[in-house]
Amino acid sequence: MLNPGDQAPIFQADSTQGDINLADLLGQKPIVLIFYPMDETPGCTKQLCAVRDAESEYAERGPSCLA
Repeated sequence: MLNPGDQAPIFQADSTQGDINLADLLGQKPIVLIFYPMDETPGCTKQLCAVRDAESEYAERGPSCLA
């Protein structure tokens, strides 16, 4: 488990915006990575609603957001 501020390992993954490669994004601007435990669960819904509700706070910091 990573803690806030820890460096994420380099990875490639599918996203809602197509394939992403973390190495391609490093050094450009802050990056927000959001993972959740499983679709269709109360925890997932609560977590992702909190992310949605904090969208303006993320935007103020100018990150790349990938889902």
